Amino acid sequence: MKKIILIGGAPMTGKTTIAVKLASVLEYACMSTDDIGESLRAKIKNKRLNPILGYDYREYYISRTADQLIDDTRIQHEEIWPSVKAVIKAHSGWGKPVVIEGWNLYPQKTKELNDQNIESYWLTADENLLKTRIEQNRSFYEGASDIGLLTANYLKRSLWHNNLIKTEAQKLGMTIIKVTEESEPGVIADKILKNQGNGKK
Repeated sequence: MKKIILIGGAPMTGKTTIAVKLASVLEYACMSTDDIGESLRAKIKNKRLNPILGYDYREYYISRTADQLIDDTRIQHEEIWPSVKAVIKAHSGWGKPVVIEGWNLYPQKTKELNDQNIESYWLTADENLLKTRIEQNRSFYEGASDIGLLTANYLKRSLWHNNLIKTEAQKLGMTIIKVTEESEPGVIADKILKNQGNGKK
């Protein structure tokens, strides 16, 4: 088994649930890059690292266009990547085996690490599934001044990210797992375990 398993993909593809199940089976530690981002934002207050700074998060998605949200995401992920990279390298060396999930993991960046201890898996989903999962997450948009615009902008950004991950992973020959409405996290975790090291899609 590889010492580090990375699971990337757009929001709402089930990364966290799958990572937790996989880590439990392997008896690995489990970590989210979101936690790394939160720790950085607690110390550093700037818009590059935290574009939502000063906003109610719901109004952030309403007041920004989809293109602006995408630009914010690119910048934020660039700011966070050095810290994510440092954590990956630490676990590859002296650290414990770990499953790391997060939407600021990218196929190209992980490939550039050139680390034999890493195996990566990339979750993708179609537009209908992402839309359904966003709409079902009432706690996310409840209380927003324009729920329709919020969910539409969030979906557009998610689709951009989803397509970017798919394109990069295909180009690099990395393992892509398509998530469907019928996909059970445990089944996907089993698929990852069976695919370990063989590069099959």
